Amino acid sequence: MYVKIMNNVRKKIQLWKGRKVKTLSEDIKSGNFKNAYLICGEEEYLKLNYKNQMIKAIAGDDTMNLALYEGKNFDVNEVIDNAETFPFFAEHRLIVMESTGLFKSGGEQLAEYMSKIPESTVFLFVEQDVDKRSKMYKAVKANGYICEIYMLPHMREPKTCTEMATEKPTLPAPEEQVSPAAEDAQANPAV
Repeated sequence: MYVKIMNNVRKKIQLWKGRKVKTLSEDIKSGNFKNAYLICGEEEYLKLNYKNQMIKAIAGDDTMNLALYEGKNFDVNEVIDNAETFPFFAEHRLIVMESTGLFKSGGEQLAEYMSKIPESTVFLFVEQDVDKRSKMYKAVKANGYICEIYMLPHMREPKTCTEMATEKPTLPAPEEQVSPAAEDAQANPAV
């Protein structure tokens, strides 16, 4: 029974990972980058991990072709000027914008610019919450790739012992039930 449950959980995790980050991973491996990426969602570790992978794949140790903006205090005209600058002895210029709030309100000027990004420039936006109705979200979706990384439902809130004890237990269907002796035989086959 336990083995069957764990196999189902593994399959769900693989499906979840495959759907959400397949394109992002392929772009990192191939080196063919779109002009804009948005990594958003609740899973902080994966967002940080993919942000660092993108920085390493595009800019490497080169800081001349990397611009980092964090928070809401930045000048949009400076960002656009930076994007228009050709990379210095590199193939791409990377502009990373993290926790800017552009995908909730504002960002109209940058949203209009998304369709005019030079091929040598790559924008990487890393956000916690986004409004899918915003101009910025639609512009990035049209000119790049959006990777939404959310926690699996069973990992969101840990249950307390009291909640687990008061839950109504669910039994598997009769055809899925396995006796304890059969489980032991599957786990430890006789030699």
